[in-house]
Amino acid sequence: MEVTLELNYLLKETRHAIASEVDDPKVLAVLAKDRESYVRCAVARNEYTPETALDKLANDMTDQVRWEVAENAKTSLGTLEKLADDLSCNVRRAVACNENADDKLLAKLSMDRDEFVRENVAENLKTGSLTLEEMAEHDPVVDVKLAALGNPNIPMRVIHKMAAGTGKRVRETIAGNISTPQMILMKSARDRDTDVAYNVACNPSAPSEALTILAKRRNIGILVAVARNKNTPAEALAKLARKNNRDIKLLVIRHENTSRETLEFLFEQARDTDGEIFQAARKALVIW
Repeated sequence: MEVTLELNYLLKETRHAIASEVDDPKVLAVLAKDRESYVRCAVARNEYTPETALDKLANDMTDQVRWEVAENAKTSLGTLEKLADDLSCNVRRAVACNENADDKLLAKLSMDRDEFVRENVAENLKTGSLTLEEMAEHDPVVDVKLAALGNPNIPMRVIHKMAAGTGKRVRETIAGNISTPQMILMKSARDRDTDVAYNVACNPSAPSEALTILAKRRNIGILVAVARNKNTPAEALAKLARKNNRDIKLLVIRHENTSRETLEFLFEQARDTDGEIFQAARKALVIW
C-alpha cells in the first residue's frame, strides 16, 4: 500500500525511469498497473518483472505492452501460449522469436497467416526438425523456406534433397548452415557463384579441405573469410600469406594455425616495406 501511494505522487517520467531500472519485483508489480501505457511497457521490458505481472500484462489493451511481454526473455511458456493467439501480428512475431517457446507452440505458429511470424519460427533454434522440414518443403513463401533450410535443426535428408537443386539462394543457404554435411560443403566450395563460396568460407563447420580450395579463389571477400575461419589449415594460410593484400596478411599472422615458416616469410617480406606487418609477425614468432 505504501509503495503504491509513494509511486502515485511521482511524475510519469520518473515512474517510467523506475520501471526501466528497478529490480524490486514488488515495485514492478505495482507499476504494472500504471495508468500510463509507456510505463507499463517499461515494466513489461524489465527482466526482473515477476511472472505473475508479465502474465497480467499479456492482457493489456495496448499492443506495444503485449509486444514487450512477448519479447521478454523471462516470459513463461504459458504466457507465450496465450500471446500466440494475439490479434496483433507484431506480438505473434515476437512470440515466435522467444527462446522460451517450445516446439509445440512453434509448430502452431509455423502455420500462422503472417509470413514474418512463420519466418521467425523457421529461424528459432527451438523449432523442431519435423516442423522445419514441413516449412522448407511446403511453405508458400520463399524466404520462409530458406529460413527453415538455414536452421541447424533441419533434417539432413532435407539438405541432401535441396542441395540437388540449382537455385542460387538455396545453395547459398545450404552453404551457410553449420549442420550441412561436409561432403556438400566441399561441393559448395567449388560453386562458381561467389555468394555460395563466400558462405562456405564463413561457415564455422567448413572442413579444412574446402577452405584450402577457397584459398585459391580471387575474390578478396572470400579470401578474407577464409583467413578468418578457425578451420583454415596451415597450407591454405601459407597461400594466403602470398596474396598482395595487407588485411589478409595480418589475419594470417593472427591465425592460430599459421606455421612458423609462414610467419618467417611474412617477417622477412615486410622487414623494409611494412612496419605493421613486420612488428605483428615478429610478435607472433616470439610467442609461437
